[in-house]
Amino acid sequence: MLSEDAIAPLLAELVEHLESASLDQARLTIVGRLADFERLTRPIADSTRTLQFIDPAADFGVDRVHETWDQIRQCLRAVNANNAKLALKCAKAATERWARP
Repeated sequence: MLSEDAIAPLLAELVEHLESASLDQARLTIVGRLADFERLTRPIADSTRTLQFIDPAADFGVDRVHETWDQIRQCLRAVNANNAKLALKCAKAATERWARP
């Protein structure tokens, strides 16, 4: 699972790849290293209580996680469409959103 300290550097790495127009490296960063981020957006069952769920985003800020993830998803769509300019814009937006608690 991702930690607070691990997410910002991964987003910065994504921006660096896109600034150097390396769409393949950006895709690998999203799919390979930021894939765990999506897990933060989905509640998980609490094994200690029946019909109870835990929101893994709660420790990071639910809005912060969901808004950042929306930008990461948009970035991946742009990367897959070979739109480096839009991908960079989305990656920067994700980085900026994550920096704001």
